[in-house]
Amino acid sequence: MDGNLYLFDGIGKNSEGLTQVFNDVHKYNLKTNSWVKLMSHAPMGMAGHVTFVHNGKAYVTCGVNQNIFNGYFEDLNEAGKDSTYRTPENWTTTPRSSHFSRGMIVDKFVDAILQFWRER
Repeated sequence: MDGNLYLFDGIGKNSEGLTQVFNDVHKYNLKTNSWVKLMSHAPMGMAGHVTFVHNGKAYVTCGVNQNIFNGYFEDLNEAGKDSTYRTPENWTTTPRSSHFSRGMIVDKFVDAILQFWRER
């Protein structure tokens, strides 16, 4: 967009060294080979999401937020003779048809995809 690349959100370590899903937006200038953190935030931090541009606007969709991301690790347990495996109940309310994925949408398919989402 505008000769720049934009990075929305992602996973990293916060100042305390804890894994966090961020809601930052960064711009990479291809000509100057430099990054700038923009004074804008995505509405919610996401990881594993897809970002695409259509008619000059960026759309961020799919992926998981911090609560869902943290839930992925709730079923990890220490192995041992007296350990029992557990899976958290109701770890997600997302329908099975929705998967953690990422990819790229080519411009000509965007209108069809947006119409599909509107009908859901």
